[in-house]
Amino acid sequence: MAWVMIDVSEAARLLAARRKPKPRTCPVCGGQFEAVGGRSKYCSKRCANRAYWQRYYPRHREEYLARQRERQRERYHRQKAQASGAGEGTPPDRQPS
Repeated sequence: MAWVMIDVSEAARLLAARRKPKPRTCPVCGGQFEAVGGRSKYCSKRCANRAYWQRYYPRHREEYLARQRERQRERYHRQKAQASGAGEGTPPDRQPS
């Protein structure tokens, strides 16, 4: 048997060409898709993000809502300061003493 030397990228292309697509069902949307690699679980990045959010949100709900309330509060005070012409935009309770 004769050994033939090929470069790494050529070997990778040959291996990739031998992979056969496997039909899969997305657990989020139920859509059918073909997975070439063995790790594909979702049909798109959108479904992967939705699945992540469904796992993340129940565990971190309170801290997420607290950050959201703080952002809304800061935005309110910034808009109020701009409307009154104060220009600084920091809420009264956040100004340095």
